[in-house]
Amino acid sequence: MATGHRPERVEMRTPKRILVELSSFENFVYEVTYTVNVSRGGARILSKAVWNPNQRLSVRSIEGKLNARGRIAYCDSLGPGSYAIGLELDQPSKEWGPRPKEAP
Repeated sequence: MATGHRPERVEMRTPKRILVELSSFENFVYEVTYTVNVSRGGARILSKAVWNPNQRLSVRSIEGKLNARGRIAYCDSLGPGSYAIGLELDQPSKEWGPRPKEAP
């Protein structure tokens, strides 16, 4: 499901596989999946569900500190039951990475 022309990306994304939890109350979608790459402003994420452009969602990194809201920028089909979605965060974040380990 290609969504057409995409605006030019403002910042570079870093290839990074991060386990994330996606949820949307608009159509009751909940999924735990992985990012392909991330930036302060968003991420490319693999999904088994079709997401609609501009659909609102919550994203939380399972091992990191990110807990944010955003919107779907695009949803591209990668084959049967597999999609790549572009997530644009409402507020830029540096919290994609793992939580720092606490000293004993």
